[in-house]
Amino acid sequence: MVFKRHKKPLNVSGAFVLSNARPHNAIVLTFTILLGFGLAPSLFLALIPQPLGIYPGQRFFGCYLFWLATCGCFAAISFSRESKVDLRPFLLSLPMLGLFALGDVLWAQQYQVEPLLFIFFFAGSALLGGFLAKTRQDMSFVKGLQASVVVLSFFYGLIAFLNYGFGLSDQRYSVDDYVIWGFLNIRYWSHLASWFLPIIALTSISNPFPSFRLLRVASFVSGSIWWWILLSTAGRGSALGVGLSALLVLILFRRGACPLIRSMGIHFFSGVLLWVFFTVFLPWVLGGGVELRHVDAESSGRIPLWIEAWAMSLVNFPFGMGPQSWLTHDILNPEWRSALSLAHPHNMYLFWAAEYGWLSVGALLLMLAGGVAKLVGRFRRASVEGGDSHRIVAITSAISAAFVHAGVSAVFIGPASLIAGFFIISAGWALGFCQGTIISERAPYKRTVLLRCLFVLALCASIVVGVRWVQEVERYYEDNLIDRETYKGRGYAPRFWSHGDFPRH
Repeated sequence: MVFKRHKKPLNVSGAFVLSNARPHNAIVLTFTILLGFGLAPSLFLALIPQPLGIYPGQRFFGCYLFWLATCGCFAAISFSRESKVDLRPFLLSLPMLGLFALGDVLWAQQYQVEPLLFIFFFAGSALLGGFLAKTRQDMSFVKGLQASVVVLSFFYGLIAFLNYGFGLSDQRYSVDDYVIWGFLNIRYWSHLASWFLPIIALTSISNPFPSFRLLRVASFVSGSIWWWILLSTAGRGSALGVGLSALLVLILFRRGACPLIRSMGIHFFSGVLLWVFFTVFLPWVLGGGVELRHVDAESSGRIPLWIEAWAMSLVNFPFGMGPQSWLTHDILNPEWRSALSLAHPHNMYLFWAAEYGWLSVGALLLMLAGGVAKLVGRFRRASVEGGDSHRIVAITSAISAAFVHAGVSAVFIGPASLIAGFFIISAGWALGFCQGTIISERAPYKRTVLLRCLFVLALCASIVVGVRWVQEVERYYEDNLIDRETYKGRGYAPRFWSHGDFPRH
C-alpha cells in the first residue's frame, strides 16, 4: 500500500508559514520589515541610546527619509528604460509644492528649513506612491504597513502597561504623567493615534498574513490599549479626527465602510472597559481616590492663537507673511500678548495661511480632493474584492483622521507624525492611482529624451538642494542648542526643534 504525502504546510498555534508557491507573501513580509524599521523611530527612539534626544533624532531621521525618497524616485524615472513612477500624484501636488518653493525664495529667512521640509515631505510621498502604483505593489505595501503598525503598536501598548504598573507601585495615580512615553507631551503621541487607529482596526477584519492568526489578536489588544490611553489622556483632537473620519468614509463608501467602523467600535468599547477598570476602579481601590484628566469644550488657549494667525493671513493676502514669520512677526492681536506664547497656532490650515498664504491652503484642498476622488473610484472598481476594499477604506480613514486633527493641532510639524504620515499618505496615492490593466504607448524618441533630461535635472536639483537643506538643518540645530543655554523664557515650545521660540528678533 502506498500512502500519499500531503504537502499542506504545518501551522501550529497560528505560526506564520511562508509557502514557496506564494511569492506575494515574501514581498509583503519584506515591506513589513522595511516599514517596521521606518516607523520604529516614531515610537521607540526613546529605547535607543543616542546623543541627540528623541525629538531631534526623529527630526533628522524624517528629513533624511523624505529627501532620499524623493531623490530615489526621480532616479527611477531618469535611469530606467520605462518610467517606474506614475507622475500623476506628483503633478496633482505640484501647485502646492510651487507655493512652498516661492515662500522659500521670496521671503528673507534666517534659516531655510521649513519650506523644504514640506516640499520634500509631500513630493516624496507623492513620488513614492506613484512608484508603488506603477509597479503594482500597492496592496503589498499596504499589507506590510498594517502588519508593521499593529506589531509596533502592540509592543508600545505593552510597555505602556508596564509604565502604568510602575506608576501604581509608586502611588502615582495621574495616568497622563507616566502612561505616555517617548514623546515630549501627550499631543505628539495623539498625532500617531489619529494615523494608526484605523489601520489597527483594519487588521482585525483583513489579515495581511492569513496563516498568522496571532496578528488579529495583536490588533485587538493594541487597539484596545491605544483607546484606553487616548481616553485616559483625554486626547480630544485625535478622538475628533477618528470620529469624523469614520463618518466621512461612511458617506463615501457607504456599506463598504461598515466592517471597519464596526471593528473600530469594538476596539473603542474595549478601551472603555480598560479605562473603567485601570484608570477609575483600580486607583480608587488602591489609593482611595481617582485623578482623571479634565475634559471640557474649551479651546485650551487656542482661540487667541487662531485669531492671530487669521490676522497674519490677511496682511499679505493671499501670499502670507513668509516662512517662520509666526516666530518673528510683530504681534497683531492684543489678546495674544496675555496668552500662552506657543511656536505654532495649533491649526495647520491657519498656520499655512499665515505663513504661506491662502493659495497654499487652496492647493492643498485641491490635492486632497483629487486623491480622495481617486480612492473612491478605485473602491468602486469591479476588480476590488474583499480585503482590498477594506484596505482602501482604512487608508482613507487614517488620512482623513490626521487632516481633521490638523485643524486643532500641529500634526504636520511634529516629527513622529510626519514619519508615520509619509508612509500612510504614500499608501493612499498608491491605492488611488494603481490600475489593474495599463495600456501604454511608447512615446516618440525625441520626446522621451527630452523628458529624461528634464527629470535628470530634477534629480540633480533635488540632490543639490537637499545637501544644502541638510546643512541648514544642522546649522539650525547647533544654534538651537546654544540658544537653549541662554534663553530664560517660559520653557520649550516645540516646532522644528524642541525649542520652538527660536529665532527671535
